[in-house]
Amino acid sequence: MLAYGYKLLTSDIFSQEILGAVALTSDLKTTVQVKPVKVIAEGVESTDGQTLIDGKYGKLVKILENVNYTAYYDLFANRLNSVKQSAVLGSFEEQISQWSKSPK
Repeated sequence: MLAYGYKLLTSDIFSQEILGAVALTSDLKTTVQVKPVKVIAEGVESTDGQTLIDGKYGKLVKILENVNYTAYYDLFANRLNSVKQSAVLGSFEEQISQWSKSPK
């Protein structure tokens, strides 16, 4: 995963966190399996944080195997469009316009 580059890795992790939160709180017809997982933590930057299926030493955790992606994307898009969001998404031109104004 580190081969992606730091920014892509960070956005990939963020996307996974959002998927996990949405899957836990919504009816997306998820399928979960319990598997033995081990997280590498040996002080080596290139491998620390990697997650492996380890039948001998792994701890049992629930792993999201399947989700209704169409329902997920619809729900996610609707959440982004909600006026209750702490940040409002807009065009780049709108952002430049707001940044150009003096603070009130």
